[in-house]
Amino acid sequence: MAVLSSMLLPLRLFLCFGLLCSSASSADDIDNCMLFNEVTTTGQGIMANSDVYESNTNYTVWVPVNASISSVVLRAVDANNNSLGLWEKADQLCNNSALYHLDNLSDQLFIANWISPNSTNIATIVLQAFTINIYNVAAFSSLQLERKGKFLCGLFTLLAVTRSARKITWWVP
Repeated sequence: MAVLSSMLLPLRLFLCFGLLCSSASSADDIDNCMLFNEVTTTGQGIMANSDVYESNTNYTVWVPVNASISSVVLRAVDANNNSLGLWEKADQLCNNSALYHLDNLSDQLFIANWISPNSTNIATIVLQAFTINIYNVAAFSSLQLERKGKFLCGLFTLLAVTRSARKITWWVP
């Protein structure tokens, strides 16, 4: 019995070590979901169903692709380069980006949905797209969405400004 337990100790240690290593490698995969060999800025333009930014709105985003594109990475960032909103049905979320693997390489447009955050403190959002080809080279394109008719002025939200000869009218919600 003593011989059997002494033989099982190295086996148990090996299994524990294997579990630790496997959990560490899967965490690394989540943090580094896509590495590019090169990034170019010659990507075809990303498009959306509107170029006006509104809070809590579902946007349809189109990214031109071709047969050499294997994946698309999408981000939406504010003026401070903080990722915002929710990308729907992403294959993987990592580094505040959404990774989509393309199933049909004959498609000419990749379509995704993005839901903007429910915040009135955002004036501009930039939608960013990286199309990754089979050689792991990414092409970057972006589209800026701007809020129309609302600007932040301290504690007040300026909805409209009526200018006359001597009068400016402010509306505060």
